[in-house]
Amino acid sequence: MIENDKLSSLKQRALDQASDNTTNSVIELLPTDVDTFSSLRSYWDIVSRRRWEVLAAVFVVLTIVTIYTFKMKPVYQATARLEIDAETPVIQSLKDISQNMPTDESFLQTQVKVLESDNLAWQTIQQLSLPQNPAFNPGAESTNGRPAVDRISRGRFMSNFKNAVEVNLERSTQMVEVSFESTDPDLAASVANTLVNNYIEYDFHKKYDATRLASGWMEQQLDELKAKV
Repeated sequence: MIENDKLSSLKQRALDQASDNTTNSVIELLPTDVDTFSSLRSYWDIVSRRRWEVLAAVFVVLTIVTIYTFKMKPVYQATARLEIDAETPVIQSLKDISQNMPTDESFLQTQVKVLESDNLAWQTIQQLSLPQNPAFNPGAESTNGRPAVDRISRGRFMSNFKNAVEVNLERSTQMVEVSFESTDPDLAASVANTLVNNYIEYDFHKKYDATRLASGWMEQQLDELKAKV
């Protein structure tokens, strides 16, 4: 009997310990309450204590931004519009003389690439003497006379020109917009107009050569007809 009583008391004690452990684990899993207002109040107290440091930092940032804004030069963009004519047909017979070539998308994109070509860009740079213009080449201010243009400087001038120029083909039209950006508004307008004029001259010579070839072919055909008569 005594042993049974001991076993019973041991079992009861083990059950009580297990019950205590279960209760403690449940209590630990319960979420703790967080006082949001107290957290915000503590942040506000920190900001209030350091308000002069905060105001000083804001004042310094605003001063730097204001100085930079006043020193920064405005950039102007000039845009010239150009209508792309249809391609001159290749004369292979008498029927081709009155034939009108369609202006397809690939032809228009080709003309855009011509406007963006290095040849027209360098021709425009030379015509306007852009290496001697401080608005295009800031280094020209510290150079006496005409700066030498070597291979490296030419590449730099070409890169600056390509970054400032933009050629866009308007959707569903034959109109092309040529834009140029510069801190000098007159220079921006001059570059845009000169680039368009150089393209017109290039296109004129191209069509003139095609017309001259067609004229030579027609004269040859007339000579052959005269010989047959």
